[in-house]
Amino acid sequence: MQAIRQPVSVLFLLLSILGCGREPTTPEEKAKTLLGDGQYDAALEQCIAAISLSPKNADLWILRGKIHQLQELPQEAMAAFEEAGQLDPTDPEPHYCLANVYKSLGDTDKYIECHERAKALDPDSQIAYINEPRTP
Repeated sequence: MQAIRQPVSVLFLLLSILGCGREPTTPEEKAKTLLGDGQYDAALEQCIAAISLSPKNADLWILRGKIHQLQELPQEAMAAFEEAGQLDPTDPEPHYCLANVYKSLGDTDKYIECHERAKALDPDSQIAYINEPRTP
């Protein structure tokens, strides 16, 4: 019986170190959990709290934009993605996200412009080719 307990306790130790099975503690973790649960308003509140603690974190602004996008608030989503792009001009993700917002709004010119900007920042990205704008 002892031989079985030891591997199990080691497994629980590893899981606790990796953070598996624990409750989210930071506003960012809470925002991501709530977003995954479809609780967009609560996720946005936690995301805003996280941004207030780390306003220059581009990833948090991207998260905020994605939440707004799911809330069907394209203007707010674009503002968040633009902020993320200003905070980290070398990251293609905010530009891909902006491209998707413009695509959903039917603004093909802006969609292509943002997509090309993202592609220029990361020409080897698979996303660049999967989401390649198609011309009729």
